[in-house]
Amino acid sequence: MGDCVSEQQILDNFKAFLRAIGKKESSITEYYYVAREFIRAVGAKEKYTEKDVINFLIYKSKKKKQRGYKGEKMRGTYLRFAVYAIKALYRSMNLKWMFKKENMPKKTPPIRRFYTIEDIYKLLDAMKENPRHWLAFKILGLSFSRRLSISMLRREDYDAKEGKITMPSIKGGRTPVIILDKETKKVLDAFLKSRNDVYSALIPSLRARSSEGNWNPGSLNTLLKGYCEIAKVQNKGPHAWRRGIVTYLFHVEKMRELEIWKMGDWISKHMVSEYVQLGDEVSEQMRTKVHPFYKRKKK
Repeated sequence: MGDCVSEQQILDNFKAFLRAIGKKESSITEYYYVAREFIRAVGAKEKYTEKDVINFLIYKSKKKKQRGYKGEKMRGTYLRFAVYAIKALYRSMNLKWMFKKENMPKKTPPIRRFYTIEDIYKLLDAMKENPRHWLAFKILGLSFSRRLSISMLRREDYDAKEGKITMPSIKGGRTPVIILDKETKKVLDAFLKSRNDVYSALIPSLRARSSEGNWNPGSLNTLLKGYCEIAKVQNKGPHAWRRGIVTYLFHVEKMRELEIWKMGDWISKHMVSEYVQLGDEVSEQMRTKVHPFYKRKKK
């Protein structure tokens, strides 16, 4: 590389290397950010050592997250990804990977926050004075949808006669048609009747920057945080909204008889475990019901 190497030189070569081995652009971006942080933490060099990687991991493990929940440190799962990204950086620089397996950060058990159904009812009650906000979160809860779905909903997606909404496809998933409960249909019909705007969005944001009236997912986060303060409910983030409803359904006795894939179909998610907090006792009860050793009859 020459006597003097710059940070940008290393990163440009790293990007070219990642593209050459067929990495997707989204992955290249993630690897690039890790490599950039690594270089800025230990310096731009022609050669790196195992000690450099360990020092970087120590630095990252003590650093607080810039986004998300305040006070949380970098999790083990992210640190493991950082190691793989740095390993790729070594390959791009033709350096021998000397990192010992025993120094690999341990995986951190996932933190899957969720609102209880009581929390959700309190939040919806707090939103009652504002039909726009109430409808946004009620429809998200009914459909198990992501925040982006509300932004993508259009007037023509709602069949007022049948009381049904065709939800948009997110991340290449299916487009479910949900049946509204009587209360939601009544509020939505009254809301649409009272509107005098030209937005094409079914439930437009008052702070919309686009001609369609689309919501910014971040503004929904801010709304939820504000209503948590009003309802005196701990703010657990936007993902906890639908995760809480899915978790509640798994605790309902009748729901346990349904195949887990049906629930996955509802939430357009193959890994239902990402959205469920069963608890040890319930999980154990389910295991004993399905495990073949518990069903085997004595001869």
